[in-house]
Amino acid sequence: MLKKVLIKGPILSRSGYGEQSRFALRSLRSRPDLFDIYIVNIAWGGTGQITNIDEETNFINECLIKTQVHVQQKGQFDISVQVTVPNEFEKIAPVNIGYTAGIETTKVAPQWIQKSNDNVDKLIVVSNHSKNVFEQTTYDVKDQHGNEIKGWGLQVPVETVNYPVREFEPEEVNIDFKDKFERNGMIFSGLSPDNMLPEIIELKNHPWFIAVQFHPEFKSRPLAPHPLFSSFIKAAKNHK
Repeated sequence: MLKKVLIKGPILSRSGYGEQSRFALRSLRSRPDLFDIYIVNIAWGGTGQITNIDEETNFINECLIKTQVHVQQKGQFDISVQVTVPNEFEKIAPVNIGYTAGIETTKVAPQWIQKSNDNVDKLIVVSNHSKNVFEQTTYDVKDQHGNEIKGWGLQVPVETVNYPVREFEPEEVNIDFKDKFERNGMIFSGLSPDNMLPEIIELKNHPWFIAVQFHPEFKSRPLAPHPLFSSFIKAAKNHK
């Protein structure tokens, strides 16, 4: 008999968690001999929704309808895969799997550990760093009787999966139109070493307009943002 598996996550969003939800879906769909798939889509902040219509989105929509009918008929699930932040994990099925994104810190919040211990049987993360942080984070806590527990931490197994990467064809500006763009207010403030590809562009007479090909996020930290980000925030504050 097929196992009824519920995927709960922002599966229709353009967020990283949406990508992870669809990645989980594809993995389960590769074994139609084992799994009967159900889906609950959740909102994910202000992230936009995918709008393309293809075989996968048609399958998702069919599963959403099937899940509504199943729930209305008081149907149960054998397994849940919850793609979200750990503080939203819950007991839904006899077997619950928490699937959460990468961690950039060196310690996990105690609430995340508590929710994971209480509500899921296994944790899936997308990097070895995340796995190590979850497994190595410990706290000294007290139980309900006031007894101190040293080294309290995660009590469920953690597994790492590869992060799905969306493939795309990069688009380039035709350098032959550079002079025409410049006459109309565009500034080519950074070019490739061979001067054939624009790397940075700006607009004259604009409060803040800059587009780059490099990745400033790799040189940015919460308390030491890259100048691109700090200047954008400053411009937004001055022109609100």
